[in-house]
Amino acid sequence: MFNSIFENKIFVSFKKMMVSSFRLDTDKASNEEIHNTMQSSSRIKGSNAVILILAIFIASIGLNMNSTAIIIGAMLISPLMGSIMTMGYGLATNNLKLVRKAFLGLMLQIIICIITSYVYFKLSPISTARSEILARTTPTIWDVLIAIFGGTAGIIGVTRKEKSNVIPGVAIATALMPPLCTAGYGLAMGEMKYFFGAFYLFFINSFFICIATFIIIKIMGIPKKTYIDSVAEKRVKLLIYAIGILTILPSIYLGYGIVKDTITESSINTFIEKEFIFENTRVLNKYLDSANNTLEVIVFGSRINADSVEVLNNKLSQYKLDNLNLRITQSDTPTSLGQDDVKRIINEELYQNNQIALGDRDKKIELLENELYKYKLNYEFDVKGLYNEIRTLYPEITDLSIGRAKTFKSQNEEMKEIIIATINVSHELPIEDLSKIKEWFKTKTNNPDVELFTNYAVPIAPLSLPESTGVSEVLPNEIIGKSNTSSTLGKM
Repeated sequence: MFNSIFENKIFVSFKKMMVSSFRLDTDKASNEEIHNTMQSSSRIKGSNAVILILAIFIASIGLNMNSTAIIIGAMLISPLMGSIMTMGYGLATNNLKLVRKAFLGLMLQIIICIITSYVYFKLSPISTARSEILARTTPTIWDVLIAIFGGTAGIIGVTRKEKSNVIPGVAIATALMPPLCTAGYGLAMGEMKYFFGAFYLFFINSFFICIATFIIIKIMGIPKKTYIDSVAEKRVKLLIYAIGILTILPSIYLGYGIVKDTITESSINTFIEKEFIFENTRVLNKYLDSANNTLEVIVFGSRINADSVEVLNNKLSQYKLDNLNLRITQSDTPTSLGQDDVKRIINEELYQNNQIALGDRDKKIELLENELYKYKLNYEFDVKGLYNEIRTLYPEITDLSIGRAKTFKSQNEEMKEIIIATINVSHELPIEDLSKIKEWFKTKTNNPDVELFTNYAVPIAPLSLPESTGVSEVLPNEIIGKSNTSSTLGKM
């Protein structure tokens, strides 16, 4: 009996504590103070207009320079939120005169924002849409939720006796200024998809901040004007519901698309990481063509044979990618790539895709530089090391020149890469030694196609090509050893 009473008292006390903790009227300002605050927030005075224009320039520069910190600074000083909250307050209290005043003030601010940002981006030498701009062109359902939660926090903060740091946080979270500047960018660049996407984001934020304000003012029980026509009041409510539904639906669709794309991207990354494990083959990049349901993977190095490609296609279903067709783009060189080949692949296969955001450019450059460095280690010769090693075996060798060449044979139109090694010798070497030296170069360069030339201290003869029926493009050679001003050329 005693325990039951004690437990009941604890429950009642806990309930009272919870109710008192979440009451919105405990530290609420007076109704008159709230009304005066809302009225003053909707005024477009000289100082507010100047601050607004300055905030626009700051936000536009931040978007142009892709600087998050600068954009946040612009959001903190922007006066846009006052008019939006005043509209919600006026709707909740049936003060349609205040609603009209706040609405006209907001329209004026929007026009000033778009014109100012339009002028800035027209004059700016930087016209590329960077990641901070692109991030504000595709609003989703999450933007709706942020606007609702942010607007709720904002109106609660405004109606307190002691003002807190809620409003600056709401200004950063809901981001009213950057979308308008992005809309101005879209107009300046003639990119209407950017204009409409960014303006839609601004409308989402504005509308749901207004709705959140409307709901909280209703919950707080602030008295409303009673002289409004009941039919007109009902009409206003229906209009709010209709606009709310029409605003939410596109954002839900876009949000679903982003979730779906994110899941697909994650599956693709896992598929490539686990399945593209081939010796001497690297994945350079990947592209998803959603329109044709094609996943293109660009690789270079040793070629992936047809059987392996078929196995990879069959494994797509294990990663829930069975709706995609795998297409592998790889180098025409079957066994190795030089730096020129890598550059060609990069130019033809990577940078032809203009969907790479400029904000990711530095990461792409760093990736490519790393890949080039790795292939440089693999495919550039340590000429000095080769010379020292071959000189130890054959002291007669005084100089070494070695490089790669591409040969073209007209009979079968075959193009292949060969190694050309030229050695200067103090005296003529036997055929057996020359054969061993040639085999040694094949092993060291990991290439079976080696042409070996020898120079002797006799009058200079014309340089002959590796194949008499073809053309040879010899890459620059490096020479280690003593110079030899008088030599003749022999071929092995």
